[in-house]
Amino acid sequence: MAYQAGYADQAHFSHAFKAVVGVMPGQYLRRAQARYHPVESSDAQIVHRT
Repeated sequence: MAYQAGYADQAHFSHAFKAVVGVMPGQYLRRAQARYHPVESSDAQIVHRT
């Protein structure tokens, strides 16, 4: 995916993503999933709280 976006490798993409968004891509994904796809409270691990 990084290559398709014009980056030489995943590391360069991750570095640029963090510079713009403020978190690594994986962290961003986990936070978005937790926010928009809530799970049962007993199964949930709090990733991000606003």
